[in-house]
Amino acid sequence: MNYLRKISIGVIFDQDISVGGGYYQAINTMNLLSTIPDSLADVHYYSLTQPAQEIRLSHLNIAYLPVSPFVRLLCSIRQLRWHPRLLSIIKLIQPFNPFEAALIRDKINLVYFVSPSSLSLYLEKLNYVITVWDLSHREDVEFPEVRDNQAFENREAFYRNSLPRSAAIIVDSAHSKHLTSFYYGIDKSRIHVIPFQPSFAVLSSNTSPSSFPLPSTPYVVYPAQFWAHKNHAYIIRTLALLKTKYNTLISAIFLGRDKGNLSFLRQLTNSLDLTNNIFFPGFVSDTEMSAIYSSALALFMPTYFGPTNLPPLEAFHLGVPVIYPNKPGLKDQVADAAHLVDLSNPDTAAHSILSLLNQKDLRSSIVSRGSQRLSELSPDTYLNSFVSFLQDYTSRLNSWPANS
Repeated sequence: MNYLRKISIGVIFDQDISVGGGYYQAINTMNLLSTIPDSLADVHYYSLTQPAQEIRLSHLNIAYLPVSPFVRLLCSIRQLRWHPRLLSIIKLIQPFNPFEAALIRDKINLVYFVSPSSLSLYLEKLNYVITVWDLSHREDVEFPEVRDNQAFENREAFYRNSLPRSAAIIVDSAHSKHLTSFYYGIDKSRIHVIPFQPSFAVLSSNTSPSSFPLPSTPYVVYPAQFWAHKNHAYIIRTLALLKTKYNTLISAIFLGRDKGNLSFLRQLTNSLDLTNNIFFPGFVSDTEMSAIYSSALALFMPTYFGPTNLPPLEAFHLGVPVIYPNKPGLKDQVADAAHLVDLSNPDTAAHSILSLLNQKDLRSSIVSRGSQRLSELSPDTYLNSFVSFLQDYTSRLNSWPANS
């Protein structure tokens, strides 16, 4: 009788499209995992929310595995700073664990969360791989969305409890690998870099004329939710500077949902007399977004959070120049394929826009470098590290019986 077992990976998708880039990155990861050789692992996909059209477009067989609000509440309780003995009592009185039981019934022996998920804290028997998108709450603590004590503590509790127990950790960059090891004392050999890729929606979208009335002036585009850290205000101030100091009228299209900062941005727009030049169409379809991208002078993304973001990769794919922060970690993603600007000095961004307007050869050059940078970040070259982890995990897996 052959007692050797093959890895059976349960890939957990637990995202809603409203989260923006994270939603598409989770889909990208699922597509990437489908390339793992069948000889190494069987990969099964689960959606904890009803699968949406974007997921079905990925051509993966995704099972629906609902998780009740009560189970999610129990996961939240696990993140609190309980005394170890009290936590043991809580575990004893908790009801049957339906989430893990469903995975065990499917003979899953390794769970892969393609996004940061507190459900990892609810696994008692199964090993798991966890994803870390960013640690910006530690790098940029000033912003209201992370300054709130409860929001900060929730993120800290999750990482503090989930990361040490994970069989492997997936991050987006070498910068994130360093921070994860530094802040949480994780052995770097357990942390694997798999870079972000352009969203599945943009890659598969056929660009057609935009149904949104585009500005008559050259415009920049920024697809991002209206959080303070996204720094839309910097773009508005840059356009005001171009208008008053350089007599150049540039417009901007902001694509995304309000997360609490939109009212402030509208007030700033009005105060700087840019009402006719700043557009807030809200959330648009993937096809519409690609059309708006493709006619833009540039993607202008002055975010403070990173170190990796999807829009620059999408712009590289669509042949659109990128204006991006000259900030540690973030600038590593784009290398020499973007105009880097000082987030404390909008004049640097104004000069970047003027150079794109007036130097056609420069625009062609930076678009070419963007295409090259995108090829350098191909995840295929990074997947080998994770495959090596799976090979090692297979050896370990066969050191104990299947029911342990």
